[in-house]
Amino acid sequence: MRKAITLTAQWSENQQHSDWRQYRYNLRLLKRKLREVQQSKRRASTDQKPIQVIQAHQRYLNQAQYYLNKIQTTLPKLIAITATERLLCIEIEGYIRHAQRQISHGLVGETEADNIAEQLRQSTGKEPSWQTVRGKLIKLARAKGGQS
Repeated sequence: MRKAITLTAQWSENQQHSDWRQYRYNLRLLKRKLREVQQSKRRASTDQKPIQVIQAHQRYLNQAQYYLNKIQTTLPKLIAITATERLLCIEIEGYIRHAQRQISHGLVGETEADNIAEQLRQSTGKEPSWQTVRGKLIKLARAKGGQS
């Protein structure tokens, strides 16, 4: 995702498009969201941990989806004149496909996540670990996406 942002921004800059003039700030913001996800796994208290981890993941995925949409609206505006620019466009599209796969793999509603955590609480009688909830969410996302 970060590479797609960087390449799109640099190409936009070369063609004097101002859509991505703050791309460095956007990269920092995306990295900050990722760091929040990583820290939420350690920081949260045990009774609220799965919910906080899921919410942090959701915020990160929403931000990534926003930038992905922005890249997809910017690419048609950029004109590939040279062979190098055509190759750059193909490379960016590859990064986009990869990001779409990862984002769609992780997108599960907050209600669904809460339901999974509640089911695990009832079946085990204790608060589930965030890894257990994450595993169930991945299975749910795969089922929704039609993956096996």
